[in-house]
Amino acid sequence: MKKLLLLLAMVAVCAGSVSNAQSDKKMTRKEREAAWRAARLKKKAEERAREEQRDSIDFMQAIEALRSGSWALEASSITFNNGYTEYVTPSTNFVSINEGTGVVQTAFDNSNINSPNGLGGITLEGSITGSEMSRDKDGNIYYSYGIQGADISATVYITLNANSNNATAQVNPNFSGNYMTMEGTIYPYSTAGVFEGTPGYVWSGNAGFWFAPHPSMMAPPPPMIGARPPMGPPMGPPMRPRPPIGGIRPPMGSGGGGGISSGPPGFVP
Repeated sequence: MKKLLLLLAMVAVCAGSVSNAQSDKKMTRKEREAAWRAARLKKKAEERAREEQRDSIDFMQAIEALRSGSWALEASSITFNNGYTEYVTPSTNFVSINEGTGVVQTAFDNSNINSPNGLGGITLEGSITGSEMSRDKDGNIYYSYGIQGADISATVYITLNANSNNATAQVNPNFSGNYMTMEGTIYPYSTAGVFEGTPGYVWSGNAGFWFAPHPSMMAPPPPMIGARPPMGPPMGPPMRPRPPIGGIRPPMGSGGGGGISSGPPGFVP
């Protein structure tokens, strides 16, 4: 009896396999291509839905960070008011607010340890003097605040793109038109990967530049007090020329011709 049941089960399995194979053979080439395209579109739709969900989460986290006053915009590029754009390292080029203190930092050459902040740029700190937030009909967020410190007085305008944490920050000095725009990504300050250099002010040679522009835009620093001017007559009498090796003395005056010196080669008595 058991052998009979086992035989019947094997026959049923084989019949099902044959039936599936026959059904596959019945599908035309166009039907197989249509089924493949449908599966591919479904996969892409699922991936898009997951990506949109991640972007929505990042967007909400960025809004909450702005509201709480603890965030950092890590910049991947900086554009100056003359249109020049520099692509930079996000971890050392940023604007941020945390615990009531705002920071604007640039770092164009991280190997330049002799720069004001030790990172090839400048780091400026100040207190936040107020902030405003609004949203347009497309869902974009606009956030602005003032920053006041010993070396900085500016207004910062943040634009957070709808449904993402991509944003731009325009830093406008209050006493000049030398603004710059930083483009990057906003993160909560606790999860941001920024590295802050030494805060301080640098004289750039251009009135109103309180931040460090790209090295190619910087004017030379002012001369130090007591330093010798770069142009002008030499100080003191001219030095006597050294003869070439071999001891040949140059002609001296109208009555003295050239000749061989009495000393060793190269010697001038």
